[in-house]
Amino acid sequence: MGQIADAFRHAFRDFVTDGVPASGKNNPAKSEIRPIGQMIEQAIGDGTGNVDAKVEAEREAREQAVSDLEAADAALSARIDAVQGAQRKEPVTFATTGNITLSGSQTIDGVGTGNGQRGLVMNQTNAAQNGIYVTNSSGAWTRATDADTEAELLGAMVYVTGGAVNGGLAFGLATKEPIVVGTTDLLFVQTSGDPEGLAGAVSDLEDAVTASTDEIETARRGTQTLASGIEVAIPGRALRRLKEAVSDPLTQYVGIVAIGDSITWGSGASNPGTSTPRDGTLADPRANYDSPNFVNLLKRYLQETYRSGPGSSESIGNWPASPSGQSDALYQKISAVYPRYGKFTVSNLGATAPISNQQDSRSPTYMVLGLPHNIPGQDYGHQIAFPFTGSMFTLSVRITQADLSMFFDVLVNDVVVQTVNAQEGNNGLVVDAGNFDQQIPITLPAMVHDGVVKIRTKRNGLSGNRYLNVTALRIPRRLSVRNQGINGATTVSYLANNMAGNPNGHGVAVPASDRFVFIQLGVNDRGRGVRPNGVNQFYENLNALLDNAALDSKEVILMISNPVENEDPATYSFTQQEVRNVIYQVGRERDVDVIDNYAIFRGMDFEEYTTDGLHPNDLGHSMIAENVIRAIEGA
Repeated sequence: MGQIADAFRHAFRDFVTDGVPASGKNNPAKSEIRPIGQMIEQAIGDGTGNVDAKVEAEREAREQAVSDLEAADAALSARIDAVQGAQRKEPVTFATTGNITLSGSQTIDGVGTGNGQRGLVMNQTNAAQNGIYVTNSSGAWTRATDADTEAELLGAMVYVTGGAVNGGLAFGLATKEPIVVGTTDLLFVQTSGDPEGLAGAVSDLEDAVTASTDEIETARRGTQTLASGIEVAIPGRALRRLKEAVSDPLTQYVGIVAIGDSITWGSGASNPGTSTPRDGTLADPRANYDSPNFVNLLKRYLQETYRSGPGSSESIGNWPASPSGQSDALYQKISAVYPRYGKFTVSNLGATAPISNQQDSRSPTYMVLGLPHNIPGQDYGHQIAFPFTGSMFTLSVRITQADLSMFFDVLVNDVVVQTVNAQEGNNGLVVDAGNFDQQIPITLPAMVHDGVVKIRTKRNGLSGNRYLNVTALRIPRRLSVRNQGINGATTVSYLANNMAGNPNGHGVAVPASDRFVFIQLGVNDRGRGVRPNGVNQFYENLNALLDNAALDSKEVILMISNPVENEDPATYSFTQQEVRNVIYQVGRERDVDVIDNYAIFRGMDFEEYTTDGLHPNDLGHSMIAENVIRAIEGA
């Protein structure tokens, strides 16, 4: 055994009489305790040197890393702002690779310039001559009418359709105002190395900014941990997947449930509403939505961060069996994505005609994905595949002429679930070349979790050349948060009254559609009225709750409640610290995430953050909400 452990054993040794241990422990003198502190300091010094200096050096290194990453992130953000805020010009057929004469017919980058072609001139010795031009085979070229003034040039971005070197690339004007056309040097820079053009540039830059932001947050959290010395969460799989789900445009539905006792319900927060009558089931009243309890604060944060802005909506309701309050919040934001980049895969299943990828500002995504099918004997033409969680989406299409469109199959995990007629006269579709947003709603037969959806174009017996022109995939991204906190609940009562197999007829606390479950119980399990009681029994009861069928395939996050003032052993068989120990133990054993809402109150008086030594006041609830949010965002 080590020197320090031996010293502690000696200081707190048993009484010994004639070699036989007696009841009780030695009451150590100060002279026996002081040397142990010195030994600990010496051991730390021997193992790490000057601890304060090393921590400070590490903190400075991390802060420098954050600073460096933020600088890189700012540069990436500037690029993506330029792409997303750009004036997207009609494509050009060529772009120069060197200084040219701005007149007559010539060959540039392998492209012959005829009469009336749009071209990007960007390599002139006199850079003031750069710009977008219209060619003249027998005379001087003129600047394009959509790019011959300062207002039209600022932020200009253009896609190049042809050329050995520049074909398939996009270029943007980097010159800032003021611009005097013909006098100010114009500098064009490549904004996309993706041969598919502008949407690829946006996707690439967004991915880079996301990666950079994640790296900054990781570095910053490391610095904050060094500064605070408090571990507030054990992040793992579920928190990370929750963050990914609320951020992912292809996750149509995210369901979150909060299970707990009166603290989760919202007791202690202002304006909670009535909590009676109650019987410990899902038929109990719920807290008001405007009460600032930690679950409501989490709801509002998730809404404001992930489901606000244009196309967003809010629906507040209550569990069907509950007579009052508002337990449920549903937030929605409709997002339109172009089904070609990022997580989308477009492939040819039998059509020989190539896929087209065209820019058009009339499209909701500024792009049109053309899927031609020119082989009469081949049923399937092309396929769009993408990962998906949810039950619905809408396909936006353009129909330019009669008898040109076709059918498509919708598959979930390679099983056909729907065949859709995308011809005019069906599903509300009409021939209208100017309408780039005719919407075909798709409802899947069941909720899909981490599945793969495929859209396969098919003739279905149709003759002639056929096309499906897709402009967007619209996803109503829904975020549901339910507060299923029940006043007075223990792990035993919650399992019996509200989980799968309960006899009460009020439903199950965790609906099948909802995937993420926060569980904060244990405060009431301490009571001596719980039979059998004791910390070991709490361990068994918590595991029994987690084994319930309602939590099968769910992403569970365990949470530890705040410290409580009353730890009277006549009333409680174990302490809140022991509750904390058990939850950590179960979390480690099950590889389940744990958020520690106990440690954040360290050093505070009970009257600062509770109303009665148990239930958090508005400040206490806000601190818990902030801790949960930090755990989610830091995962």
